[in-house]
Amino acid sequence: MLPSLLEQAPDGLRLHLSEGLPPAWQRFPFEYLSRQGQPAGRQLQVIRHAPRTAAPPVFPRTQDVLILDLWPDGERLNSRRGEPLFRNLIDGLESACVLRGFPQVQAQLERLDLTALSLLAVICHGSEGQDPEPFRLAAGGLPPLVALLACGSVRSSSI
Repeated sequence: MLPSLLEQAPDGLRLHLSEGLPPAWQRFPFEYLSRQGQPAGRQLQVIRHAPRTAAPPVFPRTQDVLILDLWPDGERLNSRRGEPLFRNLIDGLESACVLRGFPQVQAQLERLDLTALSLLAVICHGSEGQDPEPFRLAAGGLPPLVALLACGSVRSSSI
């Protein structure tokens, strides 16, 4: 049944596994089922423990991506190898923008509508930094997907 549904949905499918399903169903690796020799995970998004009242997410119509790069300039090289920690952050992303540095990020955030983005990525120090307060986004709407790339410490999580 699943292979035929995948054939009918060229843009992919979301499989919602209700929170009431037994643990064996929740753990089953649906993403690794193969379809024509390819893992179904390329076309299948599995949402586990979905509340029975869950509505499908509303995604923006654009593919715009914003990367907030708050990593300090003095720490951009890997100290062991002397290589850059980050390569070109937007290779292959046609609708992406990088804002680098705290002043530029703060100035632009005040005028941007983050809800219009498909992805917001934030690269910054977390709780391991010397600053008592890590970077915080202003209270407001966010896109459906936010990726936080921040350091943690051995005592606590990243923020």
